[in-house]
Amino acid sequence: MEEKYGDFLKTLPSPILLTVVFSPLEEVHFLIGPEGIKLQSQKPKVENAVRINYKDLLRVIENPSRAIRYLFDRRIEIYGNHRLVLGMLEKLL
Repeated sequence: MEEKYGDFLKTLPSPILLTVVFSPLEEVHFLIGPEGIKLQSQKPKVENAVRINYKDLLRVIENPSRAIRYLFDRRIEIYGNHRLVLGMLEKLL
């Protein structure tokens, strides 16, 4: 993904945290920003964040048009600057 979207990632004004939920007790955090996509061992404090279930993430990657429905159903949660996060999702999907 970094190779394909590297130029776009460099233009992000602030990092975005992507949290993928595997179970109520297990989450994986990725920091998406100008430096690329980095796996985080702990949840960093950032302004903008996206939270999504692992199965829903796979479904959105398979069919990006599901993202809008999942946003309205609160299966994808956005925190912070919605415009920035939605713009990033639009470019990546």
